[in-house]
Amino acid sequence: MRYNPQRTGGDPVVTTFMDMASMTTPHGYESYNWRSIPGPKMIDKYNNVHVLVGSSPIMFACHLDTADDTPERVWFDFRKKNFIRTNGRTLLGADDKAGAAIMCHMITKRVPGHYVFHAGEEVGCIGSTKLSEHLAWDGFSGALQNGAPLPDKPKAVISFDRRGYDSIVTHQMGSRTCSDAFALDLADALDLDHQPDPTGVWTDSVQYAPYVPECTNVSVGYFNQHSNQEEQDIDFLRLLAERCCQVDWESLTISRDPSAFDQDDPYGYASWFGGKPDTDQYIIDDTEKTDDLSDDAFDALSCATDKDHAMMIMTEEGYSEKMANQLIEWHGFNFPKTKETQ
Repeated sequence: MRYNPQRTGGDPVVTTFMDMASMTTPHGYESYNWRSIPGPKMIDKYNNVHVLVGSSPIMFACHLDTADDTPERVWFDFRKKNFIRTNGRTLLGADDKAGAAIMCHMITKRVPGHYVFHAGEEVGCIGSTKLSEHLAWDGFSGALQNGAPLPDKPKAVISFDRRGYDSIVTHQMGSRTCSDAFALDLADALDLDHQPDPTGVWTDSVQYAPYVPECTNVSVGYFNQHSNQEEQDIDFLRLLAERCCQVDWESLTISRDPSAFDQDDPYGYASWFGGKPDTDQYIIDDTEKTDDLSDDAFDALSCATDKDHAMMIMTEEGYSEKMANQLIEWHGFNFPKTKETQ
């Protein structure tokens, strides 16, 4: 079905989302979405797009690349009430055009903040990794293509890039990146039944966690990411966007110390952000695979019929149960699968 903003009542948040999602934009093609971003834009050396509204120690983050290899025209399907999907031939790109649409709305409403639309998240957080390296040494100085300075080090980085409805991520890949106090304050402010979630995997905000106290990721209402079954709840998207414009972001509790090791880490292993464990029980076994999926494991998981089958495959590939669960979630595998979707 063709893109038609009138199908959504002309809502600005959903219209922006559909405009961005009308084409998939794998890494290298993010600039297709630049036209949808309001306000004066600045481009850094890594093709991240920056918009500054006022002066605020809060960074808002999303990414513009999609989890595919070739840009393709997207055909929308509106048959499921309150949801946007595709005709099944492409992914939707709600991961993370949903977050981008929310941030565009906040910019339009003049919510103070440093807005960063990252490049290359789906292929290793390229844009955020490079940008955070500037932050480590000299507070973003020289990151822009024209060499101009960006704002001082932020106190919080909030990514809008989490599936589902209710997560405010406190840990990514098992290490704490956000305090419970900050997550609870934000949940109260949004008043949409979000709650602290220690099972986060990986997104741009984690790259800033060695230097910034509070780095989190907020659920934006997409599901089945990284697949042609991806869908976005558009009612939740527009409601969340409005609530984000009402939050007093600078009043949220800032309490995490990026340099401190968290002994209460529920996963029981040391942060890779420089914290030193007191006992050996917190040290990762060097033989445990903690990287991305091998090609063989990825191909095998694509054919898994249910999560138990997937876990068996991962075990045979040498992954621990803990890491297997994280990587299955990271790659967006959804079970059970039918013959149609295998």
